[in-house]
Formats: sequence, structure tokens, C-alpha cells
Amino acid sequence: MPFLILTQARSGSYHLAALLNSAPDITCFGEIFKENALELPKPQLAKLGLTNRDMAARDADPIGLLNRLRKDTEAEGAIFGFKDFLPNLNRVKLFGKLGHSKNWQKIILLRNPIERYISRRRASETGVFVVKHGDAVTPDLLHAKIRFDADSFGQFLNNHMRFVEVAQSLHQKHGDAAVFTALYEKLSDPQHLHDILKFVGSKASADQLTSDHVKQYEKPLSEGVENWDDLLTYLRENDLTRWLPSA
Repeated sequence: MPFLILTQARSGSYHLAALLNSAPDITCFGEIFKENALELPKPQLAKLGLTNRDMAARDADPIGLLNRLRKDTEAEGAIFGFKDFLPNLNRVKLFGKLGHSKNWQKIILLRNPIERYISRRRASETGVFVVKHGDAVTPDLLHAKIRFDADSFGQFLNNHMRFVEVAQSLHQKHGDAAVFTALYEKLSDPQHLHDILKFVGSKASADQLTSDHVKQYEKPLSEGVENWDDLLTYLRENDLTRWLPSA
């Protein structure tokens, strides 16, 4: 059965997709329905007779595109999956078809919203969104400090909660057999990866999985925010300190 990784930006979805794609019996694509690119490897694009700029052709028949990719993947004996964001799927009117289909497994990938907010601000300000092994990225970009802004954070939290509500609705409707909640902070936990593999029907073991994506920020979270005390004050005043990461 095919699977969809449904997530939000800066949640480690490229890393999870890479991990799953490294399993010998899984082919997991990236953000197929990205607004400004058709994110597929060159061999798949060639089979489809498309380039990575043919978004109009992709959006004209999104189900047809997925069916062709799935057919080719399953013909090679692999499980088909991809990762994407809710706005992309809604734009091409796919979320209702995949999210509520009994024929698609759903992996909901979540990350702590405070970490995600800081990571997203940093990526937007530095232009560094993805880092792979061997990429020449200077530490000053990876560890650049951001400035907390209450208004943008409030909007960010509203979007986060709307996504969580969608995820909870899917889980309530379809149950554990069809919806799995994966956690960013557990993507290095072999047991968590084992549970994800089992969920999608893979026979691979967690110790087989590899990823070429690098964790971008390694310092304590507080060191990455110029006005960390302002963030703490906001969390206290809005009864949100429960979302502070434990480490």
C-alpha cells in the first residue's frame, strides 16, 4: 500500500524521506507537488516525459501522475511513497483524495513548534534550507541567530495548531492502522524507525537506513535567539511553556 508523509516545513521531512528511500523495498520521493518545481529524480522525469519545470502538466492530472509513479515503483517490487505539505496537496485538490482514502497509509511527521519556528526563521533569513553531507556551508549560516517576533510567532502557532487538528481528525477517522505519528526528535531512534517501517509494510531493518541530510543546528536552542528572554516571557504570558523543548 502506498504512503504519504504529511508534514510542515522544517520538520525533518527530507531526512525522513531519505531514510525510508534507503530501505531496499521502499521508494520514497520528495515534495512532488512543490509549487515552483516538480521535485522528482531525472530518471522518473524522463519516464514521464516531463522536466522539473512542467508544473502545469503535473497539476492538470495529479492522480494520474501518482498512479504512473506508483505503477513503476511497484513493478520494481518496492513500496511507493512521497512527502508533501498540506497547502501543496490542497492546491492540486489531492488532500481529500489521499488523506481520506483507505488505500493510502498516512505518516504525520511532527516537530516541536518552537524549534520549528526558530529553524524556519533562520532558513528564511540565511537561505539555507537543506544541507547534505559534503555541502560547503559556513558555521555562521548554520548557527545564525534569529530575533523572536511575537506577531509572527502567534501566526505561526495558529498555523501549527490547524495542522495538528487536521492530523488528529485523520487519526480519529482512520485509527492506528492507517495513520502513524512520527516525531522529529525520534528520527534517530531505531525503535521509532522500526515502527515506521512496520507501518508502511517494509521488511527492512532500522539499521539499514541511511540519510545524506545533516542536522543543521547543533547548539542549545536558546543560543540561536537574540532575545530569548522575550520568547520565554511570551510563552509564560500565554501559558505555552509546555512547548519548551526539554533539552
